[in-house]
Amino acid sequence: MLRGLPALALLAVACATPAPRCYYGPVGAEFAGTIGSWSFENKNEAFIVRCQGSYLNEVEGQSVRTVHLQLTATRTHGESMTLPLEGIVLDNPDPASIGPGLRVSEVWEGPERLSGALVVLPWSRRVVDMFFDAPPTTEEPSDFLRLRFRQREGNGRLQLYECQFFQLSDEDPRRPAGEALHDPGFGYRDGYYFPGWGELGERRLRTADEVRLFHLFHDPEEGLLW
Repeated sequence: MLRGLPALALLAVACATPAPRCYYGPVGAEFAGTIGSWSFENKNEAFIVRCQGSYLNEVEGQSVRTVHLQLTATRTHGESMTLPLEGIVLDNPDPASIGPGLRVSEVWEGPERLSGALVVLPWSRRVVDMFFDAPPTTEEPSDFLRLRFRQREGNGRLQLYECQFFQLSDEDPRRPAGEALHDPGFGYRDGYYFPGWGELGERRLRTADEVRLFHLFHDPEEGLLW
């Protein structure tokens, strides 16, 4: 049964001690051995969304609990499409839940922080990291998360999209396995962002010598060489 939680309760801790990390998988999608993804495609556009789960990190000197999602948006049409950032919302799909949900806090495309809107030009693809931040709470983790976003066509018409993710239990074999990974090259394993680490420390842009779809935003442990 879904829990009716306030919006901030999406970013949860247990027993007044922040849970190090919660992982989520896409509802209705088959996945194993790597991070799962929600996908949608028609003749004009295609979307892929992955949920990196929720974790504690530091933003502007404050500890926050963040839900981290990654969106790939592809336009397969002769006109551009626009995704207003103000229309990107994360909430609990339970009708009994209260609160308006969380607006996206930061959106990054590689080394560039976006504002206003994500514009996808004709016959192109854009890949972004999205961070939803809130103060740590003492509520239980939400069983389900729902991402909602909208696309505005050139004629002003709005198209709405949504996808849902469910929390993976500690015993679920689809969770990233093994010990914490320190990979100075990418910080990824099987599609997961720094799997196994608890609190990820300060969120900030890190430079890279080569082009990457996703850049590193954290230093999980002080004193590591990069």
